[in-house]
Amino acid sequence: MTELARLGRRLAAQISIGLLIGCGPGGRICFAATVASDQSQPSSCLVIIANRLSIHDSDEPLFAAFLQKSAAALVAPACLGGRSEAAVFATASAGAYSRGSGDYGLLLNWNETYENDTAADVHLRRIGPPVATAGIVHLGLPAVVAANRRVASPPDVWMLGQALRDAHVLRAAFGNSDAGESVSRVGAGLLSDAHGIIPVGDIGPRTLKVDSRSARGVTTDLDGFRADVLGALRSGAVVEVEYGDLDRIEADRGEYTNAAYRIARKRAVARLFSWVRSIRSDVPNVPILVLALVPPLSDSGTWNSLGLLIASGDAYGHSLLASNTTRTPGIVSTVDIAPTILDAVSVTKPRQMLGYAIREASAYSQPLDRLKRWDLIVRLNEELQFPVLLGLGLLAGAGALVATWYLVGAPNSHAWGRAAVLALAVVAWIPVILLIPLDRPQWFAIVAPGVLVSLGAAAASGERGRFLPMLIPAGCMLAGVAASAFGLADLVKTSALSSYQLHGLRFYGIGNEYMGCVIGAASAVPLWMAGRRQITLPPEVLAVWFVFWALIIALPAFGANLGGAVAATVSFSLVFRALTGKRVTSASAAVALGTGVAAAIALAIIDALASGSHPTHMGMAAHSVLHGNGRDVLAAIQRKAFMNIGLWGRSETRIAALIFAAVFATWLRYRSALKAASKLPPVVTQGLIGLFYGALTALLFNDSGAVSIAFIVIYVVGWYLWDLVTLKTGGAVQLRMPHASPRS
Repeated sequence: MTELARLGRRLAAQISIGLLIGCGPGGRICFAATVASDQSQPSSCLVIIANRLSIHDSDEPLFAAFLQKSAAALVAPACLGGRSEAAVFATASAGAYSRGSGDYGLLLNWNETYENDTAADVHLRRIGPPVATAGIVHLGLPAVVAANRRVASPPDVWMLGQALRDAHVLRAAFGNSDAGESVSRVGAGLLSDAHGIIPVGDIGPRTLKVDSRSARGVTTDLDGFRADVLGALRSGAVVEVEYGDLDRIEADRGEYTNAAYRIARKRAVARLFSWVRSIRSDVPNVPILVLALVPPLSDSGTWNSLGLLIASGDAYGHSLLASNTTRTPGIVSTVDIAPTILDAVSVTKPRQMLGYAIREASAYSQPLDRLKRWDLIVRLNEELQFPVLLGLGLLAGAGALVATWYLVGAPNSHAWGRAAVLALAVVAWIPVILLIPLDRPQWFAIVAPGVLVSLGAAAASGERGRFLPMLIPAGCMLAGVAASAFGLADLVKTSALSSYQLHGLRFYGIGNEYMGCVIGAASAVPLWMAGRRQITLPPEVLAVWFVFWALIIALPAFGANLGGAVAATVSFSLVFRALTGKRVTSASAAVALGTGVAAAIALAIIDALASGSHPTHMGMAAHSVLHGNGRDVLAAIQRKAFMNIGLWGRSETRIAALIFAAVFATWLRYRSALKAASKLPPVVTQGLIGLFYGALTALLFNDSGAVSIAFIVIYVVGWYLWDLVTLKTGGAVQLRMPHASPRS
């Protein structure tokens, strides 16, 4: 193409755009000239990218006033390849889990200079036609696409912009987060189409103005493009405005004192919401989404909190936001951003998008307090999860070693017996301890009285109460999980054990951790009660018991996944078989596995058919298969496989493996003595074989199946050691040596 022809095409495009919407000097789009009023205003939406904004900035009066008339939620940074600004914005624009690239924010006005050429010419070389003759080009798009090629079902990282283009909705972008020579324009990337083009807008240096009081000496010139924004909104456009002042403050954070940092943030927040208030007064019916996908980093520079979304408009009041993805009022996901923007302008969500349009949740009297509590819980879980799990893991390992030493190596002394009983009684409360939210430390005070009450009750009940110190904490844990499943409490969601909001992996349901706890506890209770003749339950009651807990784990509405349904079916059906006097064989395990797979598929299909446009993730998988798009399922399997592999690289996993190794090494060392002491009833032995098959199923079918196995094993080992120790001591508290003990 000759230079003359290229200039001719650009001139023709500029004239066309000018006739439609007016064009200012230098390519600056000027909508206001052709719009007299907004009496017949089409659907439009204003998306303000204000990265680093936090719910804790609500002490600024203008921001607080805006929040009082808006709905809000924290945004989980769901993405692939680890949390990064590029990954969360790629995910937001795709509406599906995506990887990022360092070039994601490389967007320029078509006529800006880049690599000694115009951005339009560089765009033509990198992406190909059509030739950009106005607006904005995304030069980083090829790098983002390349980063996602190895995903089983590669996301379309341009899907939001392309869906708007296909629906003939105008797209415009303004502002940037540039810091010095660094180009950072991730906000505009949301609206880029498959060609890497946004037809109108200005994200170049002229959207900034000099301000000596602001970070890097510049501030976003909001008033400079205010008329253009209003004109685009009145023309029915989706308009993105990137407000980079908070980003630049964070970039210079090390140069501020604490007081100066707070003052700078407050000034920047006030400037933004003063402008938002003026926009709202001119277009009172236009939805406004204020989006901060990237939160302020912690003092140590880590990403330890969720982003923020605020929605203002006729469809939103002063409440919390939620989506079908998270089913958690006050938390939404990055995959929900694109469907929400499309919904605001009445554009149907493409099938490739996995997220859902965000809706206002039920009214809450103090929504901001709830958001601040969620923010605190997420940060505490991120910072304290490792030390908490490490400490409790060491406690569990120490309890198992003390009990083992008492059984096979220690002299028959009251002191060692008392230590073993007390250690196991405390360890039995660990799953309950992990249900307690870290922002409620006063609740941990129940543990000591719980241990003492259970030991006292066991002493008062004699032989029939020998298992009360295990039964009471198991009952508390099961009650807490059931209450969480039925929505009566958020104990599982807020637990440090299953805190994945920051990772964007799971938002509802009991998860693999407490799935292992439920399978272990719900099986151990009837096994040992029946095996030691503490109580005899008819088969009908046992069937109801196991079906109840299988549904808690397997029902899609409770957050189940396919693996959970299969593992629960295999485990409980084989344990039920043992309790009814039948042997557990490999053939019966195969039948149970087939039943579990069939049940999981049936539940997924029922959910897909009954839930309409808002199925659970099991229903989404069924939708994909039924519509012949198995690649989405393969992508989910790939994510889960990487999750399982990644688990082994985490410090807490390696430490847990070392603790298990120490316990089992001790058991191997004293295997002969343990074998002599381990005279388990046949029903318990058969039940443990059934649980072995269930644990193996969890490993094969569940993401983080190793975690499920770990908690099944912990419960079984705890009850096993308690049985042997209290047989030797003659009871839970009295610690008298029986006349006929396994080691007498």
